[in-house]
Amino acid sequence: MVELETIKAKRRQKRSKPVTCLSCGGSGVLADKGPNGVPAWMCEAYPGCDSYVGVHPGTTFALGTMAGPELRAERVKTHRWLDRLWRGKKTSTRKEVYQLVGKVLGVRRFHIAQADLSLLAKLASRRIAVEQALGVPPAAAAKVTRPQLPPIADVVNVIDAQLMDALFAGRRRRLWPTDPGGQAAAERGLAIGAISIQVDAAGRYWVRLLR
Repeated sequence: MVELETIKAKRRQKRSKPVTCLSCGGSGVLADKGPNGVPAWMCEAYPGCDSYVGVHPGTTFALGTMAGPELRAERVKTHRWLDRLWRGKKTSTRKEVYQLVGKVLGVRRFHIAQADLSLLAKLASRRIAVEQALGVPPAAAAKVTRPQLPPIADVVNVIDAQLMDALFAGRRRRLWPTDPGGQAAAERGLAIGAISIQVDAAGRYWVRLLR
């Protein structure tokens, strides 16, 4: 096993090519200790151009293309998503997932470390197609729990003066249950779409200006 890894490392070493920065076009410089504390190819303009890429262990062969902050973030996000599609699954292996992604994107071989922003954006737009092809059930829509608002007939005893103050001052105000004439004021505000009335967890009524 050790001999096999050594052979692979030598092959990588032989086919190691000069690395060019995709962001500014500068040449790559091999650093013994990159930003992450391990060997990496870094843009010659670093840190002005914050682009770099790691290397295969024991070689000078780049893992992919140098990437700036935005591209690195997108690669990490994509990597995590693809890992969830195959790790711990009996139906699909990592190789099968990546082969499917390549097929969906129309590329012969897909490698995250070699993908640019446009390719990752294309993959993001076809995410559902990838998951469906792998038999992944669609994510359940997030259920938003909202308080049940009572019918207007139950919103009684709202002080008319406070309601009008909230309407014209544009503030969110609590409605106090003291004035029987308040119901009519609430009806007027709701009818013209000028306010909304909400109930908090403590059962208190609040009015908010909408326009």
